[in-house]
Amino acid sequence: MPERRQSGAPPVLWVHEAGKQADGMEFGALERLARRGLLVSSVDVRGIGGTRPAHTPSIMNPPEFRHVFDTETAMSYMAWSMDESLFGMRVLDVVRSVDYLAERASAKQVHVVGKGAGALWTMYAAALDPRIGAAVCERGLLSYRVLTQSDRYLHNASIFIRDVLQHFDLPQVSAAIAPRQLMLVDPVDAMKKPASLGTAHRTYEFTQQEYAKAGAAGCFRIVQRGPDGDPVERFLLGAWLLQKR
Repeated sequence: MPERRQSGAPPVLWVHEAGKQADGMEFGALERLARRGLLVSSVDVRGIGGTRPAHTPSIMNPPEFRHVFDTETAMSYMAWSMDESLFGMRVLDVVRSVDYLAERASAKQVHVVGKGAGALWTMYAAALDPRIGAAVCERGLLSYRVLTQSDRYLHNASIFIRDVLQHFDLPQVSAAIAPRQLMLVDPVDAMKKPASLGTAHRTYEFTQQEYAKAGAAGCFRIVQRGPDGDPVERFLLGAWLLQKR
């Protein structure tokens, strides 16, 4: 809670794959935003953070591939066995968090930041919920197709959607957010390495075209983190100021 909230500034929902404490400690990103006058809420979607199953971590070696047999994978397969989707449940949790924050702040719009797997939950929630006026997706998977073009990956099964590439990929999901503001920060490949800006722009050419058709070409951006400050915080403040004009 800010000591003095900026009048008219939309509240911010923070969705991190590691849970609400990842950026919520003292002097972290959430405190900096609150000091700038923004109301911020961070959430643990089901199975993350405070709701994570109390199971011992996998001891599989090499350690970078432990995700193949961890609790996230187990929960994903359990959900599929019931003809459900852990990914879909988590997207629903983000939408319900928007419900809560919009009501608490008496706001018509909410800005949402997603990091890691949270970037995909945020992207889908924004495509489904028009109350999300601006979305930031940081270090999320570049596209589902890059997983099919590699013989190994570091992404967990919990982000998978069965048969998804028979229907769409992440650029089509992003395009559904137009004309609202969307920024992708350092999207990553199958091995969680940031893709080059050139690769990212080529992958999201469809999104760029759809934003241009909607008359909102400047509302979709792909950026990299650099030495000149946090692009996420700048975006959140800039998105709010743009809406005031």
